[in-house]
Amino acid sequence: MVNGGVDDSESEIYLYDADGRLAGRFVSTGSLEESFVYDGEQVVASYGAGALLWEAVWGAGIDQLLAFQDYRPGAPVAPQLPIIDHRNNVIGAYVQGA
Repeated sequence: MVNGGVDDSESEIYLYDADGRLAGRFVSTGSLEESFVYDGEQVVASYGAGALLWEAVWGAGIDQLLAFQDYRPGAPVAPQLPIIDHRNNVIGAYVQGA
């Protein structure tokens, strides 16, 4: 576990699995804020309070993001397609109809 934050009122605790991947994020009250689901090395989904918060679709290569869907309030309804640079860094997102 790793504790991050300036003081106890703002702290978050991060939980890592045996493979060193981020498994969960807790708020200072001790309640689970977000948990993560992996397919191998790639994080494919995040859950909070039992609800799906977001999910990602990956290509065959490591860190080859193909699409991202955010289900949190205020997020675009359509899946987001990443815009990448020559180093495969995500520099923006295309949302159909936006």
